[in-house]
Amino acid sequence: MAARLHKESGRRLFKDLKQTFSTPFKDANQKFAKRQETSSKLLDKLNQMKDNLKN
Repeated sequence: MAARLHKESGRRLFKDLKQTFSTPFKDANQKFAKRQETSSKLLDKLNQMKDNLKN
């Protein structure tokens, strides 16, 4: 029983550590994705302007 309790507390600790360390990376990935989306929109707009100048 003590071994099972020890195993459960270890799992809980690992889960908390995993969550603690993954959160900053998750936030950074979301910011990066947002920046890429903005860049993509700007590139599309520039390409559209270029096409309009050709016509």
